[in-house]
Amino acid sequence: MKQISLSDADFCAWVEQGFSIHVKAITEYGDPAELSDDEVRRLVLFLQDYLNGQDSDASPTRL
Repeated sequence: MKQISLSDADFCAWVEQGFSIHVKAITEYGDPAELSDDEVRRLVLFLQDYLNGQDSDASPTRL
């Protein structure tokens, strides 16, 4: 399962079973997570890799 974690909040996205994208994006207080432009760019790249079939069982990656 490939996973990314972004921002200081609890924000992570991962792909399970090769077709199911999960996203969790909250702060420790239950508020919506905020992403910087760079973090959004990294999330988009993660999703593009998935759509291009480059998802693998690599260990989770901190971005």
